[in-house]
Amino acid sequence: MPELRTVQLAGDWEVRVTPVPPHASFKWVKAHVKYPDKPPKPMVEMRSPLLPPDAPAESAPALPDTPEWDAWMLELQNWQEQCDKVREAKADEEMEFSLDYAVMDWRKSGTEDPWQSEPAADWEPRSALERHGVDVGDNRRLAFIHYELLAQPENYDLIVYAAFPKGEADMSPITEEEVNAALGNFRTGSGVSRESRNMGTTPEAARPKGQAAHQNVSIRQGDATGRRKANLARRLVFLVSGK
Repeated sequence: MPELRTVQLAGDWEVRVTPVPPHASFKWVKAHVKYPDKPPKPMVEMRSPLLPPDAPAESAPALPDTPEWDAWMLELQNWQEQCDKVREAKADEEMEFSLDYAVMDWRKSGTEDPWQSEPAADWEPRSALERHGVDVGDNRRLAFIHYELLAQPENYDLIVYAAFPKGEADMSPITEEEVNAALGNFRTGSGVSRESRNMGTTPEAARPKGQAAHQNVSIRQGDATGRRKANLARRLVFLVSGK
C-alpha cells in the first residue's frame, strides 16, 4: 500500500494523496519529452612542434576563452532555450500525470463514506465548458480532479505539497548568493568542479536534466512545486559539464 496523506480541501472534499516517486517523474519525462541534440564540445587541430612537419594534425578539445569555445557557449545557450520551450510545451501533460498519480481517492468531508477513486457514474463536467468549446478530454477522472477537487484555487497547492513532500517544494526566491555559489563551482578546463559532478542526477534534473522539471514537474510555471533553486544548479551543471 503506498504512503497516503489525507488532505482536507477547501470546500466539500477531502482527498488521500500519495507522493509522486522521483523515478516515476523521471520515466515520464524520458517517455514524453524529446529534446534537441546537445551541441558537441568543440575540437581544434593542433600540430606539435616536437613532431615532423609532415606529421598529421591532432585533434584536441578547445580551451576556454578561445573563439571555438565562445561559439560553443552561444550554441549551448541557444540549445538550452530550445530545451526550455520543449519542456514548457509539455508542462500541462506532466501536471496531469502527477495529479492522476498522486490523487488516490476522495470523499465528502466529515463523512464516513467509502473512498472513491473514480467519479460517480452520473457526474459530468458543467455544460458551460462544452458550450464555450472547452475540451475536457476523455479522462473523466482527471476532469473530476480539475473541475471538482481543484475548483477552489488553494486546493491546488494543498495537493501539490502532499504529492511532492519536503525537499521538492521550495518556493522561496533564488538569491544572488545562491547563484554565485552555483557558478563558483565551475572552473576552466573541464567546466565543472569535482564537487559538482554528482549534481543534477535526480529525476527533476531529467533534462537530457533528465529536472528536471522531478523539477520533474512544471506547475503553474513554477508557482506550486517551485523547485527553482535546485533547477538552477542542475541547469548550470547540465549546461557546462556535458552530462
